[in-house]
Amino acid sequence: MNVRLNGAAVIAALFIFLAGAALFVCFDKGIGVTARRRDVCIKYNGKYRLLVVSVLGGVLALLCVWYYRGQLAAALTSVFFLGFLTVVSLRDFDTMEIPNQCPALIFALAAVSCFTMPQTSMTSRFIGIVCVSAPMLFACLLMDGAFGGGDIKLMASGGAFLGCRLTVLAMVIAVLLAGVYILYLVIVKKRGRRTRFAFAPFLCAGMAISMFAGEALIEGYLAFFSA
Repeated sequence: MNVRLNGAAVIAALFIFLAGAALFVCFDKGIGVTARRRDVCIKYNGKYRLLVVSVLGGVLALLCVWYYRGQLAAALTSVFFLGFLTVVSLRDFDTMEIPNQCPALIFALAAVSCFTMPQTSMTSRFIGIVCVSAPMLFACLLMDGAFGGGDIKLMASGGAFLGCRLTVLAMVIAVLLAGVYILYLVIVKKRGRRTRFAFAPFLCAGMAISMFAGEALIEGYLAFFSA
């Protein structure tokens, strides 16, 4: 009996992995390909691109199913969200631009998540749209080129999906990760501190981490300082 159950679990996990891998590859090849510039074709068709996207999709699909176990709709919604974030990261890395359809798709997914993930209130979602994107826009008005327009739209759409608390945390995580990367560029690569780099991958990483561990990180932070 145990052998059958274990075998069924392995088959289910393999199916979820392959489905996630296929979905992420479809997103990578489909959503952003229309926005791809000819001068990045070589990078886009990199040797390990397909392998990386496939493995990432499979692993994240398994993680979503485990995290939202018993909530199939929430798990599927989160897989789509992470798939869109993956496309954004790759497109920004390739071209330093974010296709407009990506934030639009995330906004649409946020509307769906109101039903599949109702634990995030509508109030939190509306505040999430502006709590990070508005300060980013204001920073651009004060300092030209502080953030890209795509980054602002990305955080607005991500805020609609995650809600206020997790969106703010995502930005904090993104800034910390980007800070480490800047130190790497300056110390190891000997680049100037004003070197331009794609910021969206860090924003996407921050949102992904917040989705899975955000509440635990926030509660731990508050508990530490209230002790």
